[in-house]
Amino acid sequence: MARLDRLLDTVGDGTGLTEQAAIARNYYVRPAPNELMHLSRICMAMEDNAKFAAEKYTAAGALTNGIVITKEDASGILHNYTPLPIKKIWHWVMLAGVDVVLTDWTTGDDFFAVRWTLDKAGHETLLDGRKGEFFKVAVRDTLASAVSHIMQAQGTVEWVGR
Repeated sequence: MARLDRLLDTVGDGTGLTEQAAIARNYYVRPAPNELMHLSRICMAMEDNAKFAAEKYTAAGALTNGIVITKEDASGILHNYTPLPIKKIWHWVMLAGVDVVLTDWTTGDDFFAVRWTLDKAGHETLLDGRKGEFFKVAVRDTLASAVSHIMQAQGTVEWVGR
């Protein structure tokens, strides 16, 4: 087994765009067809140039459509981690196994970080490349008002042959 440390990106293999402070789009982690990925943690970091508030997601306000996190394959959604889409910054706490850090520097950009430990939520997430499974974060609103918004998957990768 090898360690997995990969930014979620628009392709899923580490070669796509990773900065989510942009237009609405999807971000993925996808194992190769001969891999099993054991996702143990998802880390999110957001920097904003104004103060965070519970009723907002970024300084610009709450999201209209929100962020939806799922495990999927070609047939559709296998598991929805966010039955309540993340529209406000406090909605992250609805995911079991979440630790949150929020800074208020009084001057300069503020920082919000989420560490979502999946086994604290009951079990890690297994992605089977042989079945075409993938982890998807659908950012359904623009986050362009944020300075930065990125996510990283951590865990292990196991090679399972052809």
